[in-house]
Amino acid sequence: MKEMDAILPFALLMTINCVIMLSWTLVDPMIWVRTEPDGEYYESYGFCEDSTGKGVIFKALIGAVNFLALVMANVQAYRARNISSEFSDAFWVMMTMVSLLQTSIIGIPLLILVQDNLAAVYFIWCGWIFVATTAVTGLMFGPKILLVRKRAKNPSARSSHRFQIANTARNSLTTPQKITEPVNDAQCQEILVDRFTTNGGN
Repeated sequence: MKEMDAILPFALLMTINCVIMLSWTLVDPMIWVRTEPDGEYYESYGFCEDSTGKGVIFKALIGAVNFLALVMANVQAYRARNISSEFSDAFWVMMTMVSLLQTSIIGIPLLILVQDNLAAVYFIWCGWIFVATTAVTGLMFGPKILLVRKRAKNPSARSSHRFQIANTARNSLTTPQKITEPVNDAQCQEILVDRFTTNGGN
């Protein structure tokens, strides 16, 4: 996989979001509004709203673009589910994408249902942000931290893992060759690059 294969989709998605946000700011800028105090409790609150009422169009565009990107990411993660964990984090990426998709499917209808209840809207937004960020950091970095701690406590397991990676890479070449001598991290990387080149980048 080339670097541009990941950079181009990211750049495209970022550009689309920036264009939509900039257009929203120019066409329908947000304004600060404060409600009149009610007669019983004299309560008042302030919020931002669209100045011309066209903001719903831009909100729909942003939601559609990013939800489509999330669905496509889930599809790609599902396709890569069988790749060995020694060469990728496909499983944990898939779990992260599924978690984000679940929070979106649940969060969006709830926000629509309780849009007139400010306390409920605030609570849902806080919960949505917490679950989304926790899923990304926890599922992506949690397994790596546990693996590092496990290898630090058991050096022999680390050496065995190197042998396994090296042998797996060598066995996938056109002419298999078993590794019978210890290898370091640099040699493992060289073996993987050799495998990638031999298979034509696939």
